[in-house]
Amino acid sequence: MVKERGEKLLNAGEFLCKSEITPLDIKRVSAFANSSDRHLSGDGLVLKNRVSLSLAFYKSVFNKSSKVLANNSGYVPGVDSFLDNFIKHYQSNAKFRDSLVVNLMKGYVAKVGASRTQSMAPKF
Repeated sequence: MVKERGEKLLNAGEFLCKSEITPLDIKRVSAFANSSDRHLSGDGLVLKNRVSLSLAFYKSVFNKSSKVLANNSGYVPGVDSFLDNFIKHYQSNAKFRDSLVVNLMKGYVAKVGASRTQSMAPKF
């Protein structure tokens, strides 16, 4: 029982750090995300929340656009890899810098960052 719980926690931590996510990874951490909060500490609850949010993102990507985002191995990139690729395209392609997706990302970042400086927050 303790060994299984430990493996679930290790899988969850590794899942958040992976550069590529497979359907098997999603299956492994889904059990942790769906487990009871009863035996989790505060840090465990934070981990479970982060895993749940990441799972929601990856499931939506796998279901809708995995052919677009998947690399040669067929795996979807992790969040860090996705953002690294986004930054590379942003820096190297002027047309991409003016695209709708970049402007949406700028708006989102400005809105999220505005919570700390509410008086200077842009209105979206």
